[in-house]
Amino acid sequence: WLKGLLAPPQECPQWAFFAHTLISEAALASPVVKPRARISSFLQTWSPSLKKLSPHLNRIIKTAKIYNIRWEAISINNDIARRLPVWFHIGASNNLNKLNNHSYATCLREKHAVTSVGQLENITARQSPLHRQNKACTCKHCDHDRTSFNCKKPFKCAKLANEILKCILPKWHPKTCTNGYSLIISPEQIPPENNPEEKTEFFDPTFPSPESLKDGFRAFVTSKQPCTSSAIQSPITPGDIPHLTTITITSSHRINRDRNYVSGGGAFFGQDDARNLSVNLPE
Repeated sequence: WLKGLLAPPQECPQWAFFAHTLISEAALASPVVKPRARISSFLQTWSPSLKKLSPHLNRIIKTAKIYNIRWEAISINNDIARRLPVWFHIGASNNLNKLNNHSYATCLREKHAVTSVGQLENITARQSPLHRQNKACTCKHCDHDRTSFNCKKPFKCAKLANEILKCILPKWHPKTCTNGYSLIISPEQIPPENNPEEKTEFFDPTFPSPESLKDGFRAFVTSKQPCTSSAIQSPITPGDIPHLTTITITSSHRINRDRNYVSGGGAFFGQDDARNLSVNLPE
């Protein structure tokens, strides 16, 4: 049932459309979330009141909370960043709180039909040498907004759009989000495999962005707030050859005399290396 709620509109079952409507109507009184700003409580920072939901929907939302299900990704490409809901954005600074219900935010939602970051970015990307910062501006963009959307002050809406985009933190912003990156190893650094029983695996630190909003949901997310730091590699000085680190890893799993499962593992960097690590996995 929960997977059905998390699926994108084109893939979710019919009942999910009604469920999202009921969840939207059950939004908590604080913060104030205008109806058109309620896109998905799983992709935004607002939450529904469990008391207002049916027992079945109540269980679904509780299940999501028990398993800490949230949209999170190490790396986000600009296409996915543009698809995320802009109102009550999950990766924005606290400054967005006072802009979500701004009077011109209402115009952006109800007249310009803005719901996503990409739609807001399209408004800010418009350029015209004839544009003037007043309601009588005759540039083609302001004229279009007045005639097509019945927007009274297009320049004010465009200004607010810029302010809202500034609230989105670098990891989540389409222009500064992290793209995929790869490990660079020179051929001479690859050691020969003298022992056929030992297999060398090269760690690939590429963290591909989710290909869709559905793919970004994760369970057992430990942090209370989504990570806002971009995933980046340490800068490499031009001309330096990347240093290859060899790590030997091992793991074990057994059942002790009390019939309890015991699991653990370790990583060996070298003799007396401070990075050597051993862990016991909880049951």
